[in-house]
Amino acid sequence: MYTVPGTFRVNLTAFSEDGSTATKTASITVLERSSSSGGSSNGGSGSNGGSCAGGSPEPAKNVEIKELSRAFITGGKPVRFDFTKNATSILSIAFDSKKTSGKTTTIVEVLKDRSTLTSDTPEDEVYGYLNIWVGNSARGIESNLENAVIHFRVEKSWIEENDIDQASIVLNRYNDSKWNPLSTGLSGEDDRYLYFTAETPGFSPFAITGKTKASLTEIQSESGTEVPEQNNENKGANVEYTSDQKESTGIPGFEIIYGITGLLAVHLYRKKQK
Repeated sequence: MYTVPGTFRVNLTAFSEDGSTATKTASITVLERSSSSGGSSNGGSGSNGGSCAGGSPEPAKNVEIKELSRAFITGGKPVRFDFTKNATSILSIAFDSKKTSGKTTTIVEVLKDRSTLTSDTPEDEVYGYLNIWVGNSARGIESNLENAVIHFRVEKSWIEENDIDQASIVLNRYNDSKWNPLSTGLSGEDDRYLYFTAETPGFSPFAITGKTKASLTEIQSESGTEVPEQNNENKGANVEYTSDQKESTGIPGFEIIYGITGLLAVHLYRKKQK
């Protein structure tokens, strides 16, 4: 809802029963409230400010492709949205809903660049940016769902070409003005893809990332250089000290042997004299 007078450009998206969409950009002019009117109307022309199920706040120019899935959401029961056209990296999402929302449309958007709703890029190599919207914005927030999981896939060719460490691949969610890595685990693979499952507290912009093997080696090297050097120096000092000690104790040892031999010789000599 616009409360400030002016002209605003908005993206209007229509959805058909077969899952296809049509997006159009339109202008909305908001006028100043008339002083003589006691009503609360904004006086704007165009569509009303009501939310549209399955709507997206992402500008259409940043969306490369999108896929829709519909399911009936009942409070207290699990629900699953499957994306069977395989148009994106997302295979399905599932969660337990705390509220009944009825028939709901969920959208997955593959983005050309990071979402305009984010302020920075995540760390590591980015496999892809995407948005997931469950119905209108209120249905995908943390307070209305629990036990949410996202099933997604990553092409093995991307992993090989970028020398990505497979264990470092995670799904990141943008929330509270920062990228948050989600708990992500490998769930399977085939000749072309690795399949993962990630746990998420809600739905919003996401990014799939992975670390290069070179960056992991560099991190391990930087964290382990100083301590081994100190240990080597200490070991070297101990070896040198032990060597010196052996040299210094070698002569007294021989003196004791010579002394004992001399005493035995004297004893035998005296015995013969008697």
